[in-house]
Amino acid sequence: MSRPPQTPSSTSLRPIGLPRPIEVRADGDGRPVALTRTGTRGRRAAETPVESVEEVWRIAEAWWREAPQARTYYRVVLADGRPLSIFYDDALGTWSEQPY
Repeated sequence: MSRPPQTPSSTSLRPIGLPRPIEVRADGDGRPVALTRTGTRGRRAAETPVESVEEVWRIAEAWWREAPQARTYYRVVLADGRPLSIFYDDALGTWSEQPY
């Protein structure tokens, strides 16, 4: 006898790749020079220098809506060699890490 397909409950589903807020120190041109992440328990990590900015791109979506999204993305390499994608949200004035 076969079982009917199981439907996962809403508590078992977890979205992936959601942006996480970070603190960024930027230079006079708005480019990131250091960042501070917050851990899962709310603890702030030490500030991490940005070694280089590898790529910059801008996204402007849904410009026809009341609240369009406009973000500037940066692909950075941290001082310890780790690559990271971060963005500045123009509408909210906040920085976030974008995991992939």
